[in-house]
Amino acid sequence: MLWKRPGRFPRREISSCRSLLGVTFFAVATGLLYFHTLNAPFVYDAENITRASRLHITTLGQLDRILLASGIPRKIGLATFALNFYVDGLRPFGYHLVNLAIHVLNAALVFALSSALTTLPRLRPRGEHAPFLISLLGATFWLV
Repeated sequence: MLWKRPGRFPRREISSCRSLLGVTFFAVATGLLYFHTLNAPFVYDAENITRASRLHITTLGQLDRILLASGIPRKIGLATFALNFYVDGLRPFGYHLVNLAIHVLNAALVFALSSALTTLPRLRPRGEHAPFLISLLGATFWLV
């Protein structure tokens, strides 16, 4: 079997230093682009956050109401809203900060996926730095 023979196809992996550089870039770019929105009022999920009494938790044990209840869509998103309410009440700053952190994490995942794809033997672009640059550019487009 071709895929079980080590060394059959030389693989160029993106180093952990470059990966850390990429994630740092995503965090800085996100901060620069969106820092002015951290104190903005609620817009799209305003009703879910301000009027949904099930999200207004006072103990962490109350998360069960959201995570284990049937018929509630977007359980993970609502659970993050409930945790935000537990920590910071109805102040938008914390909600927006968590949202930006989730976006940075997802950009890192897009970067990791494209890095894995660009280092595959059949998809590998020419040039030593090309996989890193392609992955960084693709994830940056997604992030912005």
